[in-house]
Amino acid sequence: MFSHLSGTILTIEDGKVDLIANGTGLGFEILVPARTLTNVSVGEVTSLFIHHHITDVSEVLFGFETREEKTLFRKLLKVSGVGGKTALAMLSLGTRLLIQAIDEGDEKFLSSLPGIGKKMALKIIVELKHKVSIDDITESNVQMFQWNISNKKDVEITDSLLSMGYDRKAVDRIVEAIPDTLIGLQDRMVYCIKSLAK
Repeated sequence: MFSHLSGTILTIEDGKVDLIANGTGLGFEILVPARTLTNVSVGEVTSLFIHHHITDVSEVLFGFETREEKTLFRKLLKVSGVGGKTALAMLSLGTRLLIQAIDEGDEKFLSSLPGIGKKMALKIIVELKHKVSIDDITESNVQMFQWNISNKKDVEITDSLLSMGYDRKAVDRIVEAIPDTLIGLQDRMVYCIKSLAK
């Protein structure tokens, strides 16, 4: 069972990194959140917390930059119907935003995510609402996701949308057009996702 790997990134493609472990010559194909793909580069030495996902038909390695991401990923997998790739896509929003949505029971926000319908969103909230909290995030992660009332809030939204694969020009245009009447981060995020889906 793998729990942690350090090494040099050989390739980055299709949501995966190929990493050759330090001093072993062994290469590993690891699925990572879209957010991680923007933080690493080929030739870079990096460390990832690993979840070794074993099913009847396959074995997959999922990699995370923080222990908190890995913990939240595992909790998402315990929800019936949530597979590895769906959980990974949800984590691309960032642990803080995702935990906040679950903690506040924001079904509207969760169901706006690709691959998550209303029924699944409610299921995630019911099963995880009292099992995850903002306290699950370390001080370093809190600092990464802190924002001021307006500008930094929209930077967070922009980063999240880009990590989900949306085009930079379209994202900038939609974020700029967010109505001032939408104050909450999640309301602004939902507005952008719905606008980009049109």
